[in-house]
Amino acid sequence: MAMKREMVRALLVLASGAIISTCSVRVLHRGEVAEEGLYFGKMSNGLSVLIKEDHSAAVAAINIYVKAGSRNEPPEWGGISHLIEHMIFKGTDRRPVGQVAREIEERGGELNAYTSNDETVYWAIVPSAEVATGLDVLLDGVFHPKFDPTELEKEREVVLEELRRSLDSPERRLYDVLSRSAYEKHPYARPVLGTELTLRAITRGNVADYHQRWYSASNMIAVVVGDVRIPDIRGRIETFVKGVKKRAPAQALVELDASDRPGKVSVVLDKTETCQVAIAFPIVNAVHEDAQALDVLASVLGGGESALLTRRLKYRDALVPGIYAYADTPADPGLFVIGAEADPDKLGDATKVILDIVNQVKKSVDPKDVARGKFTLERSIIERRETMQGKARAMATAAALYNDPRYEDRYLDSLKGISEQRVKEAARKYLQIPRATVAVVYPESAGKSREAVEEMLRHVVQLSGLEATALRKLTLKNGIRLILWETTSAPTVAMTGIFRGGVRAESSSTNGVSSLLSETWTRGTGKRDGDAMAQRLEEIGSSIEGFSGMNSFGLKAQALSTGFRETADLYWETLFEADFPDEEVKKAVDRQISMLQSNQRDLARLTFQRFRENLFPDHPYRLDSMGRPESVKKLTRSDLLSYYDRWATPPNLVLSVVGDFDSDHFLKTVKPRLEAWKTSAPGRLAVPGAPGTAAQGAAPKEVTLPAAAPPTPAAVTDKTYSLESNQTHLIVGYPGPAVNSPDRAVLDVLDAGLSNQSGRLFINLRDKEALAYTVYFQVFYGIDTGYVALYLACDPAKSAQAKQGMLREMQVLLDKGITAEELNAARRYLVGSYQIHLQKNMDKSFTTAIDEALGLGYDRFRNYETEINKVTMKEVERIIRKYIQPTHHVLISLGGGA
Repeated sequence: MAMKREMVRALLVLASGAIISTCSVRVLHRGEVAEEGLYFGKMSNGLSVLIKEDHSAAVAAINIYVKAGSRNEPPEWGGISHLIEHMIFKGTDRRPVGQVAREIEERGGELNAYTSNDETVYWAIVPSAEVATGLDVLLDGVFHPKFDPTELEKEREVVLEELRRSLDSPERRLYDVLSRSAYEKHPYARPVLGTELTLRAITRGNVADYHQRWYSASNMIAVVVGDVRIPDIRGRIETFVKGVKKRAPAQALVELDASDRPGKVSVVLDKTETCQVAIAFPIVNAVHEDAQALDVLASVLGGGESALLTRRLKYRDALVPGIYAYADTPADPGLFVIGAEADPDKLGDATKVILDIVNQVKKSVDPKDVARGKFTLERSIIERRETMQGKARAMATAAALYNDPRYEDRYLDSLKGISEQRVKEAARKYLQIPRATVAVVYPESAGKSREAVEEMLRHVVQLSGLEATALRKLTLKNGIRLILWETTSAPTVAMTGIFRGGVRAESSSTNGVSSLLSETWTRGTGKRDGDAMAQRLEEIGSSIEGFSGMNSFGLKAQALSTGFRETADLYWETLFEADFPDEEVKKAVDRQISMLQSNQRDLARLTFQRFRENLFPDHPYRLDSMGRPESVKKLTRSDLLSYYDRWATPPNLVLSVVGDFDSDHFLKTVKPRLEAWKTSAPGRLAVPGAPGTAAQGAAPKEVTLPAAAPPTPAAVTDKTYSLESNQTHLIVGYPGPAVNSPDRAVLDVLDAGLSNQSGRLFINLRDKEALAYTVYFQVFYGIDTGYVALYLACDPAKSAQAKQGMLREMQVLLDKGITAEELNAARRYLVGSYQIHLQKNMDKSFTTAIDEALGLGYDRFRNYETEINKVTMKEVERIIRKYIQPTHHVLISLGGGA
C-alpha cells in the first residue's frame, strides 16, 4: 500500500500535491480506539479524531483529511475541489488573506495541501509546542473559509496557470490520456485540475455549495501525530470545532466496475522528444482481498532497479531509460499501471517486451523475485515512518480507507503470507491483455500520424493478448499436425481435433454420415458406454463432443485445468477407440430423421439448401449437412466405421490444444501415444506387424478428397418453390472462391461492409423501403469452391418488389462499388470482431485447427488485421466485378403460398 501511494505521487503529480487514491469504503470498527499512546474516535458533531503520541522528536504533524475529491464533482464543476483547496488558505472571518500561512511559518512550521480523485488533505508540520496554533489555523480554514469573490478571481487565474503548466508535462498528459481512456464515463476519467472551460464557469455560489455539501465534520478526519498528549489535543480540537454542527455529507453517485470494459489504444502527439507510454489493466478497489497481492505483483514487476521490468527493458535490452509499475486501488475499482519512457523507434519493441513479461508472470514467478518485491514494499513503509508527516499521512489514509489507523501494521504482518502462487494468480486474474488500455504521448517530430502509431500498437497488443509466442506447431512422424498454445487468460484447456471431410466427402448415398458419426462418437468405447463417459465428464467439469460441417468433422473437448489430464485420457479413448455401438447408431438415426423433418419448417435453412442444389448440381455442396431422410435411414454402424476408417487418419488430423497447461509436459506424455495411432479401424491401436495397419516408420499417406465439378452456371437460374408460409424467402447468389483464395480478405471486407445493420443493404431494403425484416450478405468458402449471396425474407405481397430491390442493389454495387466510409467501417468491424472472437480458449483452439486443416495456416490470425487493413477501394471494385455477375447467377424464391 505505502509504496504504491508514494510511487503514484512521485510519478504522476497532480494539483498542488499529488495523486493518491483513497476514500472511506468499508467500516471495520465503529467504536473508539483508546490505547496507550493512540486515540481514534469521534466528536459529537461527527468529526473523526485520530491522535498518536510519538515523543521521538519535538514535532507534530497535523492532517485534516476531507473525503471529497474530483470523484465528487459534477462534470460541469470539474476542478472545483482543487480550487477550494487553494481558497482555504485565502482567509477566514478571523484571519485575513496572508495570515493563514504566516501564523504557521512564523512558528517555524510548514503548511500545504493536495487534492486527488477521492480526497483533499490539508496539512501542517509544526514544533510540538505550536500544535495548538496549527490545529486552530487548519480547522478554522476548512470549516470557516471566507471565499472572498476578489480573491476567488485571483486564485482562479493561479489555478489556470497551474493547469497550463501541467499540460506542458508529457507525464501529466500521459496520465490524463490514460485516465480518460481507461475510465471513460467514470469521474476518475476527468482531470483533477479540471479544464479551462469548467474552471472559468465555476462561480462563488458553486464553491460555497460544494463546500456546504462535502466539508461537513462527519466527512473529515483530524489527525495529529507527534510529541503531544492525547487529552490535551482532544480538548483543543473540541474547543476549535465547538460551533460546527453535525450534518451528513452528500452521497457521490458514480458508475462503478470497469473490469469488463474492452481495452483500447489512445495516442496523442506532443512537442516532446521521447515517448511516454502507460499500459493499464482494470483491477479492484482498495478493500478487495486481492489488493495486497496486486501491490506485491507491482513491486515484483517495477519496484526498484532489480525488478523484472527494469532488469529486462532498462539494463538487458536497453529499450527504456526508466520503467515503473503500481497498483492503484482507490475507492472504486482502479488500475494496474505499467509505465515507461522510450524513444519513438523503440516504442513497439518496448511494448511487446512489457507484455511478454506480463504473460511470463502469469505462468511462473520466481520466489526470489516475490521475496524481493515484498521487502521493497516493507522498506518503503519503514522509510516513510522516519518523519511525523509520513506517519500522519499513512494513518490518515488507513483511517479513511479502512477505519483502522493500525492498518499499516496489519499490512506489514500480512505481507509475509503473500506467496508466489498468490502473486501469479493475481497476474492471471487481472493482467488480461485484451482489456488493457494503452496510452501514449508521442513526439510530433517523429513524423508518424496518430493513426499509424495506434495501428502499430494495436497489432502488438493483439498478438501479445493471444500470447502468440507460446504457440507452436509440430508434425508427428505419422502425419498428425499438433498445435500447442499455452495461455493464461482462464484456468481452462480446450482441445479440437479436425479432419478434412464433412459433407465434402459424402455422396448422395452416404449423405448425413458425418453428422451421424459426430452424434454417436461419444456414445461408447471399448472400455465404457456413453452414459458412463458422460457421467464422468460431468463429475470433473469437462465436456467432449463431436461436430461436423460442410468441409470437416471432428472432436472437441473443454476442461478446467485441474481436470485436464483425465479429460485428455477420455479424449484419446474417444478419438481412437470409439465403438459406435449399433444400438446408439439406430437411436441417432431416428433423432436425425426427426430433426430433418423439423427442418422442413425452417424456411430460411430450406431456402439456402435449394440455392445450393441449383448452384452446385454436381458438387457435394448440394447436399444437406444433416443428410436426407431417405439416405440417413439407410446408414448403419458399418457405414460409420467405413467413413471413420477412410477419413479419420493421422495425416488428416489437426489437433489443437489451447489453454492453461504445460505444453512441454503434455508433449512428452502424449507424443508416443499419438504417434502409435496407425489404425485402420476404430478400437485397435497399431502394433508392429498387426494386420491391417501401416508398417512402423512408413510414410503417412496424403488424404485427398474426391474430385468435384465446380459450379459453372451458364445463365440465370430463377426458380420458385411454393410453400404455405407467411413469408417469402429470397436468395440471389453467384459462384465464389475457395477457402484459401487470395481474394478472401477483400471479400471479407465486402461482406462486412454490406451485412451489418449499419450496412447499405439493411438500411436501403429494410429501413428505407420496409421490404424485409431480415436481410444480409453472405460469403461461403468451401475447400475448392464457394458462393457469394444476398438473402432476404419479406411479406409475400412484397416479394416481387423485394426481388427487384435485391437485383437493383447488386447492380448499384457493380456500378458504384462501396464508399470509403463503408470500407473503413468494414475494416474496423472485422478487426474488432476478430479480436472478440478469439477471447475464449475454445475459440482459439477451433480457429487454429480449422485454419490449419483448410490450408490457411495455424497462425493465420497473426496477420489477419494487417491483411484486412491493406484492402483498398480498387481491390474491392475488382472483386465486385469478378464475382457479382448479373448474367450468371441463381435466384431462389421459396414460400409465400396460401
